[in-house]
This record gives sequence, C-alpha cells and structure tokens, in this order.
Amino acid sequence: MFEALQSSGFALQFASQALRCDREVVLEAARKDGCSIRHAFYQAFREDLEIVKEAVANDWRALQYASSELTQNKELALFAIKQSWEAVQFIDEELQGDYEVMEAAVSQHGEALRYASETLRANQVLAVRSF
Repeated sequence: MFEALQSSGFALQFASQALRCDREVVLEAARKDGCSIRHAFYQAFREDLEIVKEAVANDWRALQYASSELTQNKELALFAIKQSWEAVQFIDEELQGDYEVMEAAVSQHGEALRYASETLRANQVLAVRSF
C-alpha cells in the first residue's frame, strides 16, 4: 500500500485504518495529493502544520481540510494564497479582515475582494488594486 501512496496520495482513502493512523503515511500521501488529508484517520493530522503545509504545497484546496486553528494561521494563509488567490475562501474570517492577507489575494485577482471583510472592501487602496 505504501508503494501505491508513493505514486498517488489518492490511495489513502482505500488504505487500512492502521495506515491512515500513521503520520508518515499521511505525510507521504499529502505530498502526492494534498486533498488526501481528508482521509486521514486522526483529526490531529489536520492540525499538524507540517502535514497541512505539505498538502497545501501540493494543492491549495487542501486548506479546506485543515483544522480551524490552522485556517487562522496567517503564515499558512499567505503560503496558500501564493499558490492561488482562491485559497482565501478557506481561511478564517478574521484573516479575511487582515490587510496584508487580502492584499496578497487581491493582487493576484480582483475577485478576491469579495472574501474581504466589509471594512477592507471599503478600503480605497485595496479596492483600486482589485481592478
């Protein structure tokens, strides 16, 4: 099974519970298919910054499976937004009110402004950057 995970992290969903409980197996799956972390047995793996960062590096959409604590992590949010501005939809609402975070997203695509807090949507500088 480990060989299967080395070619495709997607295989984690079919792995035994024992393998889905193994941190190294989950980490390897995250490196191959970021969204595979949704199949990890323990919630703790979705709270593990190293695993989630590896998953996001592979696929920014993996951020949606991160723990709520990690979606509040500014460093992780900026890392995910570097992959794609669309990651902003999966970050904590408080970070959607953070100028630096939203500027990073809006600088990639103006549509990111729709996820910004009401206060930031009214920010003239940020609004101009969204055009």
